[in-house]
Parts: sequence; C-alpha cells; structure tokens
Amino acid sequence: MILRHSIYAMILCFFASVHQEAASYNSLKLDKTSGSIIGAITVAAAAKTAHSWYHTYKQQQAIWKHPYVQELLQPDAPKKTAIFDMGGVLVTLHKTRLGLAQTGSLRLARYFVTHLRTPQYIKQAVLGLYSSQNSNQGTTPEEQALKELIYNYAGVKVENGTPLPDLITAFQAGLKTAEECVAFITQKSDALYKENIYKSLEEKEIILSLAKAPFNAHSFAHHTSLVPMGAALLKACKEAGHTIMICSNWDKHSFELVKQKYWNEIFQYIEPQHIIVSGAVNKLKPSKDMYTHVIACAQQAPSECVFFDDLAENRKAAETCGIRTVPFIIS
Repeated sequence: MILRHSIYAMILCFFASVHQEAASYNSLKLDKTSGSIIGAITVAAAAKTAHSWYHTYKQQQAIWKHPYVQELLQPDAPKKTAIFDMGGVLVTLHKTRLGLAQTGSLRLARYFVTHLRTPQYIKQAVLGLYSSQNSNQGTTPEEQALKELIYNYAGVKVENGTPLPDLITAFQAGLKTAEECVAFITQKSDALYKENIYKSLEEKEIILSLAKAPFNAHSFAHHTSLVPMGAALLKACKEAGHTIMICSNWDKHSFELVKQKYWNEIFQYIEPQHIIVSGAVNKLKPSKDMYTHVIACAQQAPSECVFFDDLAENRKAAETCGIRTVPFIIS
C-alpha cells in the first residue's frame, strides 16, 4: 500500500509545473553536485522554450508575409472575403484538460498505475466506442451517405491521419444529437463490459467518461482558448474592409457557447449569415457541398475568397472549388 501511494505521488509530481518543481527544489539544501544538475536541467528547459518561441514566431511571420495576406492588408485593396476555420486557427481545444475534467487527475493517475495501461490504449478504446461499424443501430440513409463520403473521400481526419469515426462525423454534421451519441456509446460500453473486454468496472467507467467529453457542450467550450495570432489576423482583415466568414466543422450547441465566450475577440466582427458551422448546415469540410455553400453565402467569386485553415486536406478541397487558401500552421 505504501509503495502504491508512493507511485501515485510520483505521477502527480510529474504533472506539476516546472515552476512549482523549481520552487520545491529551491527550498531544499542541495549540495554542489545536485545544484549543478538542477542548473543544467533549468538551462536546457529554458533553451527548449526559447527555441519553441522562435519556431512559433517564424511560423507567424510566414503567415503575415504570405502573398494573399499581404494583398488583403494593402491600403485600398479590393474588397474580398476572408474565411477562417475555428479549431487550430482562431481557438485551441485543450484535449488533455477536457479529459481530466471528465475523470479527475487523481483518479486517472490511479487507473494508469493499477491497470498498467498506456495513453495509446485509452485513445484506441475511446475511438472504438465512437465507431458504429459492424452495427446498423441508429444508422439512417443520411448518416450512411455521410459515412461513405468520409471514408471514400478520406477528408475529415484526426491527428494520426485516419478518418474520424462515423459517430463523430454524424455529430459534427448535426445528424445525431449529443444525447443520442452518449446513449450509443453507453450501450456499446455496457456490451463490451459484459464481454469482459475491460479489465474492471473502473476501466469501463474511465473510458466511457473520456468518450463522453466531446458531447458535453459547456465543458467543451470551457476548455478552449483564443489563438491570438488568428484573432489579430481576423481583426486586421476586418479593419481593411473585407467580409469575414467562419467555416468550421463544429457541433452547433457548443459553438454557441464558444461564440459567447469570444464575442469581443472574434464574433463582433462577423455577420450572423457569414458563420457557417457544420452542425447547423449538415455539411462537412472538405466536401464540395460545404465550399459551394460558403461561396453562395459570400456572394463573391471563389477567386475573391481567401481561406485560412490548418489542415491540408481542407485547403486542397477549397482550392478545387476555386478558393484561394493560406496555410495557418502554428505548432
């Protein structure tokens, strides 16, 4: 028992901030050797941070200096439409914090120690709950058509380049409500538990809690933060006289909360008819239907529109529709 609690303590210390750890170390009477080690670690951490800041600065400068951006911001430039993605461009979703809010950090740390699972296992288990493949439960012709679009076109993707599970695509496209999604993954989780797929009831509850996170609108919106560079670029385009649009794959309920949260920084500059959200229009990037809809709302020729997005597949699809694009990549 003592050993187990010691391991818990080590894990919690690992997640503590560098500042807190440094303060703790400074309160100790370190000998010369230990002090040198800590000093070397501090210098290395500072160097890494400085390199990261410089890398981000270079990425930001690349965006500001892009020919299309320069054209937009020239004095007396012809009026165009600047189209912005949301996630990764104007706001960032903090997925780790969102997950911890669902489970609790101590509970999750205890689970990792007692069950000897890896984060990769958790990720795959959560994605498994989202997939309704091999099951026709709750599948409508509209959902099936959307699933075929996603898997055949291979457009909407998660970080590792694989298509989003069809349950998530249906949710983002407004074809399933949050309540329907939660009911589906809960039923699937219960079935997997009965088949002894999980090591314990605790594992089942942890994975289910994490899987529910995207469907909690208030928590989802709360765990976002502004991307200052994106907000500054949007404001600059507005001040230059251009029309501002949003084109985002996002469910409509949490998006309304995000809109309230960032009204002053983003949404005060955008007319309601120029906010295109997948969950409201039942279309998804990078489908051609989405960009056709955007062009119609812009009421300008595609060549007069400039689209800022962080995903290459979204930009490529927009370009096939005649829209000019700017990579918005800040790591």
